[in-house]
Amino acid sequence: MKTAPRPTERAVRSAPSPRGWACRRLLPVALALGLALVGGSARASSTTRDADLNGETTDVIGGGDVHAYRLSLVSGTALRLRVRDADAQVSLTLRSPAGDVIAVDTARDARIDRTVRESGVFRVELTTSAAATQYELEFRGTAPSNGGGGTTTTGGTIHIDTPRGAQVRIEARRVGRHGAAPEILAVRDGSGRAVQFRVARSETNRQRLSAIPVSAPGGIDIDVRGRDGGDGEYEVRYKLVDVDDGRTSHSGGERESRTLVLSLAAGADPATVAASLGYTLKSVGDGFIVVETPSDRDGFEYEDAVGADDASTDVIAAEPDTFLNAPEGTQLNAVVVGSTLGRADVQQQPALQAMRASAAMRTATGMGVVIAVLDSGIDATHPDLAGHVLPGKDFVGMDDDPSEEQNGLDDDGDGQVDEGFGHGTFIAGLALTVAPDAQILPVRVLDTDGRGTVSAIASGIEWAVANGANVINLSLGMDASSGVLGDAVRYAIANGITVVAATGNGGAPASISFPASVAGVVAVTAVDPAGAPAAFANGGPAATVAAPGQAVIGPYPGNQYGAWSGTSFSAGLASGGAALLVQTQPTITPAAVVRRMRNTARPAPMTLRPAQRRRLGGGRLDLARLVQ
Repeated sequence: MKTAPRPTERAVRSAPSPRGWACRRLLPVALALGLALVGGSARASSTTRDADLNGETTDVIGGGDVHAYRLSLVSGTALRLRVRDADAQVSLTLRSPAGDVIAVDTARDARIDRTVRESGVFRVELTTSAAATQYELEFRGTAPSNGGGGTTTTGGTIHIDTPRGAQVRIEARRVGRHGAAPEILAVRDGSGRAVQFRVARSETNRQRLSAIPVSAPGGIDIDVRGRDGGDGEYEVRYKLVDVDDGRTSHSGGERESRTLVLSLAAGADPATVAASLGYTLKSVGDGFIVVETPSDRDGFEYEDAVGADDASTDVIAAEPDTFLNAPEGTQLNAVVVGSTLGRADVQQQPALQAMRASAAMRTATGMGVVIAVLDSGIDATHPDLAGHVLPGKDFVGMDDDPSEEQNGLDDDGDGQVDEGFGHGTFIAGLALTVAPDAQILPVRVLDTDGRGTVSAIASGIEWAVANGANVINLSLGMDASSGVLGDAVRYAIANGITVVAATGNGGAPASISFPASVAGVVAVTAVDPAGAPAAFANGGPAATVAAPGQAVIGPYPGNQYGAWSGTSFSAGLASGGAALLVQTQPTITPAAVVRRMRNTARPAPMTLRPAQRRRLGGGRLDLARLVQ
């Protein structure tokens, strides 16, 4: 094995510092003005992106350009659109799912307030006559807290419209006094996939389920019948428990050239859909496909995604195949060949003492729990991992060998070579340090530079769901969001799997990266050895818990050990904690794991300023209290 490079987590473009924000704000304006001055005027363009309710975006729009946002809503949603900080007058338009204009406002602070009367994908458009205008657009609103579908006699399927990203509590009721008690047989999401559910209460006239995350657009189908084959008439109602609050921006990230991810309607044939659009089918996921556009369409991924969505009724949503990265961290002791660190240093490090790991392991050790590590691969021969690694999958090389790899190339052009190498091994080792009897399910979704596409990560999540994972670790992220990946995360949660994700290393005090921002995920930020927020870590009230993330010691490929810093490693430690909790409460729901992580966390030190304490979210992870 060649000498390993100094490990560094890949950069994620999360919320920057105030000075960095100012640079990002002025640079696009300068570029747009430059285009207008050189050669007269820039060519008008049109872009369309997906947006989430209670999300926001900041961008620069040129004169004549159209910035459109697709917003999936259910009937009864009170929608509030706001333009803020626009440099010039803009025109804001809301269109119905059929394309009809519902409302228009033109001003520097344009706004629209409407309660929508139908379910579907609405379109928000922004235009301006100015040469280049910076703006912030907010998508605020409140979805109806409850609703329901029709009725069925002697059993059948009832459809209910629910907002994607919501947590809903479903109840089947018997209509009238006579007939058998209702029984829910199956729940399917908008892609036709079966969703795991748990009965919370069952009575003679109703059956209620525990909250289920809505993992895809298109609502939910519920199969209901009379208990023990009896007859009756039944209806289904739902109550909204929680909604994904859109805590990430929706700017475009780095994209895989000429590659789109298409979410398909239930029953759609992947090959037929790809052929009808004139695209090449690359791979098929559970509810989505990955296609390649023609050779002359490089750079037109957003436009082609919009075209695919508009051209085929079998396409629920379309987006470019965007890259996510392992977050960048500050290294206090890089791994080098000949390091003097060893296994004893891992097991005796202050990070474990800070979480009271030894006391927790007197109650649980992770026995019988499977932790899926979706990362750069794993060195299964390392002494800290040997005997704990299950057969895995590689969604980068597309084979059954999820081992760490080095290719000696700067694939992402950032001046660093193989900077992702060792990341997965390190995280898996940390999880096992906390839960030494757990099993690791290795899923390689990041390349040797620590990058992975939306399609690879979504496929990896679905594979982990199908192959026995109880906990999924996602030490990766981006500052944009993805409908396909968000759906995959919610699908895992809906099937009873706890998802743990890193908040990112942009140093943002009040925002976290995607997919840690998805509702129901254990979002983990980092603290330094003194218990204060790590300077590099994203955090804030949206973070579930904080765990040690600075100078953490763990295993590295080739029987080596090293120290590494970043929220990635905080998430790895928290995944081990989740495994301990799942062992003690095998039927615990992911939502209950999130609550318990928060409720048992130790408060931030009172010596910290209030703003610093808020950065730690629910508080500092306490493993002993977690499993009591």
